[in-house]
Amino acid sequence: MKKKTTMALLGCMITSVVWAQAPIDSRYDNIDWDEDTMEIVTVNDVLMSQQTVAAVKNNDLQLERVWSNRKFTNISYSLSHKMTSSGQILTSTGLRDLEYEAEWGLAVTRGKNFLLHRRPIGNVLSFYIDYVGFDFSVNHFDYADDCPLFDPTLDFTDSQGNTNRMYTPWDFKKYNVSYGMRLGPSVTLAPFANTNSGMRFLKLNLYAHFGYNVSVCYIEKDSNNEHTVSTSSGGSYYDDAPGAAFNIAHGVYNAFGLNLSWKKVGVGYETRSAKYKYKPIDNKFGKDKYNFKETDSRIYLQVRW
Repeated sequence: MKKKTTMALLGCMITSVVWAQAPIDSRYDNIDWDEDTMEIVTVNDVLMSQQTVAAVKNNDLQLERVWSNRKFTNISYSLSHKMTSSGQILTSTGLRDLEYEAEWGLAVTRGKNFLLHRRPIGNVLSFYIDYVGFDFSVNHFDYADDCPLFDPTLDFTDSQGNTNRMYTPWDFKKYNVSYGMRLGPSVTLAPFANTNSGMRFLKLNLYAHFGYNVSVCYIEKDSNNEHTVSTSSGGSYYDDAPGAAFNIAHGVYNAFGLNLSWKKVGVGYETRSAKYKYKPIDNKFGKDKYNFKETDSRIYLQVRW
């Protein structure tokens, strides 16, 4: 009897305990505690994660600033600019080869770098195609070496065998004005782009450009060369040196150079060479065409944006 009573009491106690338990939250029904348990995240972990994200964003921003200035303007000064005739030119001493050197020369060049790939290689190397839509220069050339000034009392024979007193006076001082456009590849190296110092903005650019140019020579009148010319019949007429002789030319040219820039400013060096065929605009100064080779070396100040 005691045994049956004990078993009955034990069964009642177990049933009471089971019914006394709080209901299980249904939100945890689908949890796999072996797979879904997460590590405890501390405040320091959150701060470190935020700092890492901020550092990555700041680095990306700095790299974007390093490579963002692709437009440029160069203001140049000629160190040496020479014009050398590739054929003989009619002068007051007859046909001869001539060479001129500029007393001074200035130029302004504007263009843009077009990136050939999506991102800089390793953040330090980029390849571009450069387009220069504005290449303008002005030079002032001195007299040809040992070349006498214009003398209208002398007759000359041109390349066609015609006697011609009035000719293009290449032995005067002259201004040369040219305008061109060019295109070509370039490569830029930013060796410190991955550092956190200001040196990351230092870039070296090398380029080779090929272009088309129009050139005009303006040859001033020399008032000291005015003459009264006697004719064979005993009369005379007033003759003087040509007032404004214009010669125009066009042709291709190439330019090779390099520049070193930091952020928006830089300095550079460039060499140019070209072949032009000049033709007088006014036929009274002669109908011949004159071939010249031109070489130019210049330094420049660069502004990028």
